[in-house]
Order: sequence, then C-alpha cells, then structure tokens
Amino acid sequence: MRKVFVRSTLAVLSLGLLACEPANLSSDLSVTIGPKPSTVLPTGMASCTSEGNDPVTEDLASPTFSFPTFKVQWNGANNMKLSYVQLDFRSASLAGGKYQCIIAGTELALVMAGSQEIAGGNNTPISSTCGLRCGGMNFVSSVSSAYLSGTAKIVGVEVDSDGNATQVVTDVDVQLQYTKP
Repeated sequence: MRKVFVRSTLAVLSLGLLACEPANLSSDLSVTIGPKPSTVLPTGMASCTSEGNDPVTEDLASPTFSFPTFKVQWNGANNMKLSYVQLDFRSASLAGGKYQCIIAGTELALVMAGSQEIAGGNNTPISSTCGLRCGGMNFVSSVSSAYLSGTAKIVGVEVDSDGNATQVVTDVDVQLQYTKP
C-alpha cells in the first residue's frame, strides 16, 4: 500500500512540475540536515504520519534511520512550496547497490509542522518538528559495518505574482553509519 502511495504521489508531482520552468540549483534555498552521520537502527520506526495516530505504529520497516535536524531557509522574493525530499545512497554495501527514500505529501507537511509553504523573503530558518525518517534499507548480508555518503535533493516550487511557477532545487550531502546488530 505504501509503495502505491509513493508512486501515486510521484506521478502527481511529476505532472505538476512539468508546467514549471526548468530546475536550477537555487542559492535562495538553504537546507541543513543532520546529524552527520546519522545512525542506521535495526528496528522499525513510526513515520511522522503514524505519530499522529492512536495507537502509534512502526510503519517504517527495519532497518531505519532519521535526520531529526531538517532546517529550511528560503530567501527568494516569492512564496515557495516544498514538493518533496529525495534521499539517495549508492554503495556496494547496500543490497542492489542503491537505496532511495522520497518524503512528500502529508508526511512532508508533518515534517514541516503542517505546512510546506514558506513565505517569500523569509530569512529565518524553519525547523522541522518531526525530522526526515526512512525505513527498509537493506544491506548485503556479509556487511558488518558501513559508512554511507548520499545526497538529499530538496525540491520546491516558487510562484510569482503573475502565477508563473519555477522549480527550485538544492542538494545537501548526507551520511549514515551502519553496524550490523
């Protein structure tokens, strides 16, 4: 069910972003993600969405990791809405050699305290209330420990007063530390 949700969300995001101007790495969007490295945990974890439920369930499959520090600063003149955060890791230590986690929709809104909208000219960093959380990262069985470097791509849309949309993108380096339990 979760894979269907992610695919549906990606299809909608892709269609919505086709109407935007081409993406460029934006110097107006600054993002801090941490800690570096974050620790991969051998357990399941509750997503931000699940934390709002009663009872809370661990809906992210083990092993999991989180980046509790996720701060966004938007310095553009117009309002900007975050679309998604995509975390990518490539390593021979990972089953299949790669891992990707996309945080979008309701989950991203909850990460950002209920709103993905950031007012233009906002020079104050906005901190997440829940952090970025992912699960289901599979390692090669012979790997006892690994240090993974990856990239977080943060994508948003800036809309000017005439309704013209421009995709806003920035990349941030992220790291994970894994030790087999």
